[in-house]
Amino acid sequence: MALMNRCPFCMGSVPPNAVTCGHCGLTITPGTCYACKKENAPAAGVCAYCGGKYLIVNESKLNAPVKKKEEPAPPAVKEPSEPIPEPPKPAPLSPQTAPPRALPKGFDGLTDKLDEATGCPVAARCRADAAEMALIPAGKFSMGALEEEGARDEHPCREISLEAFYIDKCKVSVAQFRKFCAAAKREMREQPPWSGDAYPVVNVNFYDAAAYCEWAGKSLPTEAQWEKAARGGVEATYSFGENEKEIGDYTWYAANSKQQAHPVGEKKPNNYGLHDMPGNVLEWCLDGYDENYYKTAPEADPGGSDSAIVIVCRGAAYNLDGDYARCARRGFRQPDARQNNLGFRCVLSFRASLETPPSENSKD
Repeated sequence: MALMNRCPFCMGSVPPNAVTCGHCGLTITPGTCYACKKENAPAAGVCAYCGGKYLIVNESKLNAPVKKKEEPAPPAVKEPSEPIPEPPKPAPLSPQTAPPRALPKGFDGLTDKLDEATGCPVAARCRADAAEMALIPAGKFSMGALEEEGARDEHPCREISLEAFYIDKCKVSVAQFRKFCAAAKREMREQPPWSGDAYPVVNVNFYDAAAYCEWAGKSLPTEAQWEKAARGGVEATYSFGENEKEIGDYTWYAANSKQQAHPVGEKKPNNYGLHDMPGNVLEWCLDGYDENYYKTAPEADPGGSDSAIVIVCRGAAYNLDGDYARCARRGFRQPDARQNNLGFRCVLSFRASLETPPSENSKD
């Protein structure tokens, strides 16, 4: 089929089989597109390669198949004569744990279970007063009350970091305090008529409590230590959760006590194994009290106000209502105050007692 085409450059008519444009003198190669210079275009009119107009001057080239470049065949995959063994899987990483650590002189472990971070037993006993103690793990907790609850001195709620410490599972009892008085040749404080050896000791002031702790090789808890222990690892209003109706399952307070204290350890413990943290009798702490201390307190191991003239006390008591059982509730007393609803418990702090090298911690 003879085609009459036009030169793509000057649009002049070009007769079939012509090799030169009569208007511009452009040399024409048969079967060539003048826009992209590719041969063997598959059809007349539009170049399959560039989309431009081309000029066919050789009918034998019309509809000629496009030559495709042959791709080399992929090399044959040689099957291995033997199956390739799978690479060995890496051994699972075990959590890093501290090596076993001896307790200070005068303390014994009560279990083979060790705290991973410290290497110390999770439960211990003080030889001086035979008190069982629970290990409170190091870490952070939310101290203080949420915005919608609590008193002004319980705010702001902030995240506090504490080192691990041991704390007595129960409040110091009358029998334990009597043993201390005999050893230290001190006067035994008079106890209420309803009291007995298994009851929490009361009518002791801050100095009495501090002297007992020193005799036993322990100390009073800081306010932050007390609150973390009381919370039992639970971020809630009470150590057991949010249901105020459960207070009576965990402690003695005004609604169930018949207006007297009761023997230590009778009620359910919290998640750390501690009894009567929210009640039975109030507890002395080590810190000086400052209403605004939370606004400026350090975030790691706070120790209370240095300029305070009153001492923090925490918890509820047999003659106080359920609001005092909140973990964030704060209170204070004059250091020489002696009351029949105020006692204490002790701690063994890692910041002091447990810094002694293990080689010096031999048993008695």
